[in-house]
Amino acid sequence: MARSVPPQPTGLKRVEGHVPDAGAQPDDIAGHPADAAGPDMGALPADIGVRPGGWTHVDLDAPIVVRDDVAMVGSDIDGTLLSSTHEVGRRSRMAIPQLGAAGVEFVYVTGRPPRWLRPILSQTGHAGMAVCANGALVVDLAQERLVRRTAIDHVLAADVAMRLRELVPGISFALERLIEGADSARSLDDLTVVGFEPAYDPPWARMPDVETGDILELIGRGDPVKILASPPRGTGHDSDSLLALAEAEFAGALHITHSGTKEVLIEIMSGDIDKGVGFLEVAQARGIDPDLTAAVGDMPNDVALIRAAGTGYAVANAHPSARAAADHVLPSNDDDGVGRLLEAILAGRR
Repeated sequence: MARSVPPQPTGLKRVEGHVPDAGAQPDDIAGHPADAAGPDMGALPADIGVRPGGWTHVDLDAPIVVRDDVAMVGSDIDGTLLSSTHEVGRRSRMAIPQLGAAGVEFVYVTGRPPRWLRPILSQTGHAGMAVCANGALVVDLAQERLVRRTAIDHVLAADVAMRLRELVPGISFALERLIEGADSARSLDDLTVVGFEPAYDPPWARMPDVETGDILELIGRGDPVKILASPPRGTGHDSDSLLALAEAEFAGALHITHSGTKEVLIEIMSGDIDKGVGFLEVAQARGIDPDLTAAVGDMPNDVALIRAAGTGYAVANAHPSARAAADHVLPSNDDDGVGRLLEAILAGRR
């Protein structure tokens, strides 16, 4: 199932610096202690990351199938590492800090922007590497800096927005874009910013430090790394059908997916990246054989990650596409399936 790291994509910019040693774990994350949520993260609305139901039964007493030489694990966050109450499970909180000493790298692989990882770090105490924005960004969390970023071409981004507006009248947009100076920034808060059209009312519209404007204006303000598109109510679309429509129109030009939030929306990134690409970049930088990696997720945006890993897992609450891509299905996020997997990996390394 493992695949090699592809050639560097055309739109990719690798930022000056290096991926830090796996053991790097400072007591203080660039001025933000691991037990602090950060300057504005306490304001994260409760409905960010909420996933609709979807379930398959998994016997909690069944042993978890795992290699005994796993060297790197990647986990999605929302709906996977986090429970439905937005908490990292006890097993995961206990296991994650033990992985480094056992010679296992733990990587966050998420659709979230970097600044939204602060609440996760405060629960796990682990500031390692993260693949953010569905693979558009690779971030060193300990140093709070970009390692690699891949933006969507401005002209292509504008063309896609206008074409989607023709296909789905009334569709509205939001985007995550790079902040000027992000390549040299040393704070998760100074890497990207979210902007949204007034007609689009996402949870982050209720947060400080967001931008508003027409999608073309927002694209013009900086390099977009992720565009979100949401149809108006009454169109008959769910996220799966909207994704199918967009993929049929833009296949190959863009990476289009969805993360199963309770909103109907799709997420659009550059066509040469995805979560799996970012995950394998970290493995390559660490000198880790892709066959010795494992990864777990729950939604369509995790399919590439699950397929890229040497062994791919989905949680029991996962979207059918994620379960179909996986080698094994773990207990659900509410049963701390990730923590159970990490315990099994640690047991194999002893």
